[in-house]
Amino acid sequence: MDALRTAHRGAVAAPARSLQAAPERFQVELARQRRLRHPPRGPPPETGDVPDAPRSIDWQALRRRPVTRGPPRVRTLGLFVGGGGSRLGLDDPLFEHAAAVELDGPTADVYAANFDDKLLRLDLTDWRAAMDALRRHGPYDFCQASTPCPDFSRSGKGIEGPRARLTVSTTRLLIGLRVPVIAYENVSRMLASRAWAESRALLEDAGYATRAVEVDAADCGVPQRRKRVFVMALRGVGVVDAEQHLDRWAQRVSERVLKGRSARRSV
Repeated sequence: MDALRTAHRGAVAAPARSLQAAPERFQVELARQRRLRHPPRGPPPETGDVPDAPRSIDWQALRRRPVTRGPPRVRTLGLFVGGGGSRLGLDDPLFEHAAAVELDGPTADVYAANFDDKLLRLDLTDWRAAMDALRRHGPYDFCQASTPCPDFSRSGKGIEGPRARLTVSTTRLLIGLRVPVIAYENVSRMLASRAWAESRALLEDAGYATRAVEVDAADCGVPQRRKRVFVMALRGVGVVDAEQHLDRWAQRVSERVLKGRSARRSV
């Protein structure tokens, strides 16, 4: 626990037992990215310091600075956050990370060592109990959910078991919390699953419009072929407007993927 208490924005490593859940190279890269975006306060860490990073804060200057009010921030909820890879993609002042959920102990330790968010260790199979717990930290404007993929993956047995059902219970949870924008991330085969067919029907009955886009990590500058599907679900702006918003989102993602693919093939 001492290691977790002293961990701040990736300044120190996560507990050693967390290596069971997340490889060391993942933790090292996560900490490096955190330091680049948010230089650590106070004395620099013993290793891996960022050149030219500010080492202290001039509190007097901050007190003299006029207070300005910007636009309202987007309150986010993260489900199945793992070690925090997806969370790092939302590491922007635009977002206020209201809550995150991860049940696996060692994996949650990695997340807690690198992010200051409110981390809840909830079993989402009991979505009603989870909803009661999460309502205390809401409301939420956006949710990113990376539901378990083994039951959908080609490397699995192809049998939809309890882990596949988590996609359905997650959907019921988010509908109950009235989250207006939901982003699902999973393997592409999820779209052909019974669990997703049920989840999509639940979303449509609740007034959501959905769009799915497949993205290969290799087309986004990552030296790895890793295809994933991203599904956006949107409600609260009218059916026509929701369809138009999602069409524009899918088009922008597709354009970026094609641009990255062209750049990769030209190398």
